[in-house]
This record gives sequence, structure tokens and C-alpha cells, in this order.
Amino acid sequence: MIRSMGDETAAPVKKGESERHRSLKVLAGQWARKNGFGVVAQEVSFPHGRFRVDVAAYRPLFKVPSKVRFDGDIGITAVFECKQSRSDLIKDSRNQEKTLARLKVLVQRKTQLEALLKMHCPHLARGESLFPEFDSYDFDSLEHRSHSRVIREIRQVQAAACYKTKFDRLLRYKISHLHYLVLERGIIKPHEVPAGWGLLVRQEDGLALVEAPARQVISPAMQLCFLQRMAVSGNRSAATGWPGCQGP
Repeated sequence: MIRSMGDETAAPVKKGESERHRSLKVLAGQWARKNGFGVVAQEVSFPHGRFRVDVAAYRPLFKVPSKVRFDGDIGITAVFECKQSRSDLIKDSRNQEKTLARLKVLVQRKTQLEALLKMHCPHLARGESLFPEFDSYDFDSLEHRSHSRVIREIRQVQAAACYKTKFDRLLRYKISHLHYLVLERGIIKPHEVPAGWGLLVRQEDGLALVEAPARQVISPAMQLCFLQRMAVSGNRSAATGWPGCQGP
């Protein structure tokens, strides 16, 4: 559902969301409109990795097409991720490839440690299998410092690989043509901006473009999916009473 433009200050109130973060979403929507994105939605979810972006925007390439084309761009899409603090930013900035490489090293280290522990501490075997090679071992009861540290770090890296590589994965999934970070001043340096992302920084009552994003090649099917997810956001907005998806 595409609703007529209303009060853009009426941002949705999300549980645990601060006023600063909410105001950044409003500014992102206003900046998008000023730059030709006629349809703007907040809190748009995508099925890829259960992502939800703070703001999504769409700019059609033509007002009234003579025919629908499915072999190229039907418009330009953009997503905006708003971060109010450096800690909030860093947790989503990890590169998944590096994270998974680190996970592989840790798992190999765990395998080597456990092979040595099985050799030197055979009493840890649980005796649950007829065949020793298939038996499990109670490594926790040993409280081995190195083994406990590796297990702890594996859990941390696994969590990072699943939940804390959002910027990297959004680009790889090719959901949108353009990707923008929307930040408060002073929480990031230009060279720290994730590759491919643009940077918008709060300047008084608006946003300033510090770095332009790289434009991604998006399939027509994904563009239609993007519009569908914005429509879902608009339908949800109508039910909750806030202008989540606004058109001209």
C-alpha cells in the first residue's frame, strides 16, 4: 500500500529505539525525497537472512511506462542503515569472509586440541559407543584452559558470522542498487566506511553526503521483490497508524 505523503516526523516507535536513532530515520527519508526517491518506507524486512533495513527508497525511471520491462532496471532502489553510536556501527561492520576464515582456523585448533586430549586423557571417554573412535568425551569436566578459550571464541565468531556482518551481506545479496550509512557526526572516519557503501552524516537539521555509494547491478526480479517488501511495510503501516510507506 502506497500512502500519500504525510507527516514525516511521525516515525514508528520501535521497542528499545532511541529518539536519536528515530530522528536519523526521519532525516534519511527526507534526504531520499529531496534526491528524487518518490517512495520511502521505514523498517522494511527482506527474506534474505531475515534482514530489516531502517529505511528503503525507490525512484522510478519513468512516470508512466508504455509497457512493463523485465529485462533491465525499472527504477533505482536504495537502503539506509542508521547508526547513532560507534559501538552500534562496529557490530554490523565485520566482513563475513574474514570472519568465516577465522572460524575455520578456530575449529581446526579445537580438533587438534581434542585429539591430544583424547590421547593423554582417555578417562574422559563417556563409554557410550562400542567403538572407541565414535565415543564422545567429557572435555568440560577437565576445565582445560586452552580448550575452554577456543570453545568460547568459536561461539563468539559463530555469532558474529550469523548476526554481525550485515553490511557485507547486504551488498553480496544484491538487494538494492544503492546503500547508505546514516550516522551522527564523529563516529566514523572516511576510510572506515564499508566498501560499496555511501556515507550520510547529520549536519544540524539535515544530512550531508560525505561519500557516494557504488551502484550495484540488481536483477529485475530483485527489484520487484524490493517493491513488494515496501508494499508490505506500507500495509503494516496502515494497520498501526504510522506513515511507513509514502508516495508522492
